[in-house]
Amino acid sequence: MMNESESETEAEMIEREIASLSPEDKERARIGIVRWRADLLHFPHLCPKGSCRRTRKCSGNPDICMNLLAPFVPEAVHEAVAIIFDADDRLTYDEVRAKAPLEMQAYEEWLGKIRDSKEATAPFLRRKSRGAGSQSHEQ
Repeated sequence: MMNESESETEAEMIEREIASLSPEDKERARIGIVRWRADLLHFPHLCPKGSCRRTRKCSGNPDICMNLLAPFVPEAVHEAVAIIFDADDRLTYDEVRAKAPLEMQAYEEWLGKIRDSKEATAPFLRRKSRGAGSQSHEQ
């Protein structure tokens, strides 16, 4: 026979754990979640903070980047990130792509634009062209 804790759903367990956190821990968790969303959107490359661009992950206040950059992200890309972020589904990337092909196509196009921007602003990040030999990057 199942006891009460065994019948508790994962979502209920998470809600219970969150309720037991201190306000400071809740804020740390919220910041971690917003950083993850910023990383999924590849905002660190666009961030005005040098350490975020260098490490290629959000290392500052993610609310600043989200407030500054999120309005420029197409709605379908925000929807794709929400689908990816949805922990209840626990889907693989291919399953998410099958579930939401238009949103995921928009997300992949967004990532392509970010990649193109990185390559345009940092030539050493460019993918090697066909048959190109190694080149020195001395200055």
